[in-house]
Amino acid sequence: MDEIIRAITADGYVKAYVVNSTEVVRDAQGLHSTGKIASAALGRTLTAALILANDMKNETDRVSVQFRSEGPIGNVVAEANGKNEVKGFVSNPNVVLPPRADGKLDVGGALGHKGSLTIVRDIGMKEPYVGTVELVSGEIAEDISYYYMQSEQIPTVLGLGVLVAQNFAILSAGGFMIQLLPGAPDHIIDKVEENVTKLPKSISGLIADEKNATEILAMLLSGFDYQILSKKEPMYRCDCSRYRVETALISLGKAEVEKMIEEEQTTEVCCHYCNKKYHFSKEDLEMLLRLATR
Repeated sequence: MDEIIRAITADGYVKAYVVNSTEVVRDAQGLHSTGKIASAALGRTLTAALILANDMKNETDRVSVQFRSEGPIGNVVAEANGKNEVKGFVSNPNVVLPPRADGKLDVGGALGHKGSLTIVRDIGMKEPYVGTVELVSGEIAEDISYYYMQSEQIPTVLGLGVLVAQNFAILSAGGFMIQLLPGAPDHIIDKVEENVTKLPKSISGLIADEKNATEILAMLLSGFDYQILSKKEPMYRCDCSRYRVETALISLGKAEVEKMIEEEQTTEVCCHYCNKKYHFSKEDLEMLLRLATR
C-alpha cells in the first residue's frame, strides 16, 4: 500500500518526509502508456508533488511541479492537493535514449539542461505563489533541491526513484525529503548528511526490498528524537469533468468558439492528466457560444 509520512525532530531543526508511491506510478503508467524513461521522469515528479503537498493545511490547496524542457521528453508536469491526490502527464511518453554510463535510465538526458522548473502553490489567496528556476541537471530531484535553495533559501536533500523492469513494469517508486530549518547547528547538518550517505540502497531499492516508509524514516533520522506528524495514503486521481471542460471552452471567448463551429463542426477535448475524451457536437458548441456571448 502506498503511504506518505511527515516528521519533525524534537529540537525543531529537521523536517522529514518519506513516501512510497509505487501504486500511484503504476496507475500513471497505465493511463499514459509510458516507456521506461518517461515512467521514471513522471514517477519522480508525481512523488515530488506529493511530498510538496503534504504540508498543505486545506484539502483544496494545490501545488504544481512543472518541468518545461527542450529535451526529447518535452514537458513533465504533476499536480497534487491537500487530500494527497496527484495527477500528471508527460509530453513524450515514448522517449527512448541509451542508458547512462552507470546503466541507469537517462532521465537527465531526456529533460536536458535547457528549460525551467516552475513550482506553483495555490493556497486560496488572491494569487498563487509562483517560483521558477532554470534546470541544472534534468534529474528531477537535483533541480527541485536547487529550487528550494534559490527561491526559498531552505537547505533540502531530496531523493526520488522509480525502479522499472525490463518488461516496463513498475517494481517500486518513492522518495524522501529532508529540510533543515533556520538555526540548525553544524552538527545537525553533519548528522543528516551522514544518515543520507549511509542509506544501504536508493529509495526505490529500499522500497523494492519491502522497507516501509516508517523504517526508511528511521534510517534517515537515526540518532535524532523525532515525532511522526502524519501518515496518509496518496492516490492518483484526476478531477476533470465535462463541466470543467465546458468552462475552459467558454473562457476561450466568443471568437474562438465561433471558429470551432465554422471549421470543425464538432470538437474533442482530451484531458492531459487521464486521457479521458470529451466530445462536443455542433449543437453543444452553439450552446457554449451563447454562454460565451453572455
